[in-house]
Amino acid sequence: KDPAMARRGLQALHEICAGDPEGVAVNLLDAHLRSNTTEAVTVDDVSEQMSLLGISDKSLAWIGARAALWRRADWARYRTAEGHLYYLRDDGVSQWEHPLQNELRQLYDAARAQRAARDAEDRVRVGRARREVPRDDGRRRLCLLALGLLGLGLFSSHLEAS
Repeated sequence: KDPAMARRGLQALHEICAGDPEGVAVNLLDAHLRSNTTEAVTVDDVSEQMSLLGISDKSLAWIGARAALWRRADWARYRTAEGHLYYLRDDGVSQWEHPLQNELRQLYDAARAQRAARDAEDRVRVGRARREVPRDDGRRRLCLLALGLLGLGLFSSHLEAS
């Protein structure tokens, strides 16, 4: 593989992980990089996990990164001949769903709810700021224009008198 491309891929993966507010994805990435595994985790793996979890919001890609980087000694990840991902527990139980799917979905739902609450707060704050800005309904400009005209009238009458 091209080392520069691998470095860019790792940098992109790190940027995704850095979005995790609890830092779990970064810790999982660091642990993965320190491990002796030959299995690479890529941005494509994160995208696949996002798709499987129903996550479309790219700002929450760190949840997909958690899923892609998650490892446990009693679970292994495999692919079918068609390329579909499945999980096999060491007692022989296999499943299509990520072993932490319920927890990851709850995390996604909580993150979306938090974002919605922040967005609502921002809309309220912006609405308040708009109401606090003095409105220029034209009266101020009209007064300034009248004063200017009055000043011109006084100035021209002063010129005529001299």
